Amino acid sequence: ANLSASKAGDRFLVVVNGTVVNDLFITDSSFGLVTLSDELGSDSQYLLSLVKVTEDNTQKGTHGITSFGGFHVSKGGTLLTAPPKAKRQLEFIGDSDTAGWCADGNSTSGDAVSLEDSYETWAAQLSRSLDADYWSEAISGIGVLSWPIQDYLAYTNPWDSTGVWDWTSLTPDAVVMLIGPNDPSGARTKAFVSAYEELLELLATKYGSADPAPKLISVCGGSINGLDPCPAIQDAIANFNLGRGDSFEATYVSIGSDDWNEINTKGNGFQGCDWHYNEKGHAVLAQDIQDQVRDIMGW
Repeated sequence: ANLSASKAGDRFLVVVNGTVVNDLFITDSSFGLVTLSDELGSDSQYLLSLVKVTEDNTQKGTHGITSFGGFHVSKGGTLLTAPPKAKRQLEFIGDSDTAGWCADGNSTSGDAVSLEDSYETWAAQLSRSLDADYWSEAISGIGVLSWPIQDYLAYTNPWDSTGVWDWTSLTPDAVVMLIGPNDPSGARTKAFVSAYEELLELLATKYGSADPAPKLISVCGGSINGLDPCPAIQDAIANFNLGRGDSFEATYVSIGSDDWNEINTKGNGFQGCDWHYNEKGHAVLAQDIQDQVRDIMGW
């Protein structure tokens, strides 16, 4: 692949026929060819995906942009037509849990940026279990009140306001949100409830022309203090749904409290660095809510 990295560097996984075969950390900010795999046979067909698994950790204009200049094949290989998109499409909005902060780390890990892995998050694992394509808008440390993600969703690159996102270009079957734990500890306040309603209303406005309207699904189950805002989120959902004249409906799914306590207890093997979930912790959350999401979606 022809790639150029952001100022902070970017981590990529190479997935061939559903299996991760290579892990790359790219630091060169000028375009250059990077070997993704040199073990593919010439007599077979393969489905190769290049997955960027780190977020923009520069948070400054265009400094965090990664550029992709296309795939290249050698030794007589041929690029075939890409397969069609999956029938199911999911959009995720979240904070560090959805970005995969420290997902590949452990309690003694050092560089959290190089250990970020969005491919192993609850969102990615849930999507694969549901046979769905997915995309995520996730910023570590963000919320809906004190540092609102609502201010960034309008842009293709959240740190560059010159590129406005076209909401009609890609419509999901559902928008799945895990956000709120980073807001102040008094998250049950009217201000938080109002801010969460604002996020729901923003999505209803931006996807207002979609038919059918995407489901709006809030998830309770974040790491560290992830259960704290859940009652307030339920209040916001109730307010949003009350007396609506359109086809939008917000719903709520939650991890089991016993499972949440299990994966948030230090030393149980479910945490990466900075008290965030590792792959196993994310898997528990994804498994707990999978059937709830299926029921909401009719899948």
